[in-house]
Amino acid sequence: MKLFCLATATIMLSVPAIAGETLSEHFKELDGSCWAYTLPDGAIDTRCFHVAVGDLLAINTHKLVNTDGSIAQEGVTAARLDPQTGIIDDTYYNSGGAIYNGTEKRVGDEILFYDPNASEPVAKWIITPMSYQVVHPDSTQVYVKVPSNN
Repeated sequence: MKLFCLATATIMLSVPAIAGETLSEHFKELDGSCWAYTLPDGAIDTRCFHVAVGDLLAINTHKLVNTDGSIAQEGVTAARLDPQTGIIDDTYYNSGGAIYNGTEKRVGDEILFYDPNASEPVAKWIITPMSYQVVHPDSTQVYVKVPSNN
């Protein structure tokens, strides 16, 4: 399970976002909702997204819950838009002490993640209104939208 969380949290450095893009546009289908993926062992990873007032900060929290209800891991990603460069930098922190820094950019219905030394994305999210796929070279997870209690 730990490898899964680390793999999905890998985020990268300094690729400019689309010119004029806001975080509200970048996270438009995800903002204000929670999304869940069930691992093969039955554990559930839930992620919730929120774009903060001012549109320069977005928060993605996640909680990995084992089948017995115990929490295996928690984490948070803070994404920040630099309005001068258009770069979306993010930092992921998890309860195991790991920290990852990086950037991302949106192209159509995909959010692409880049390694600091790579010109090609190392991961991507493919987003639809009711789900998003996390695609890595060696794995894919599908997160589905969690119904709101509102």
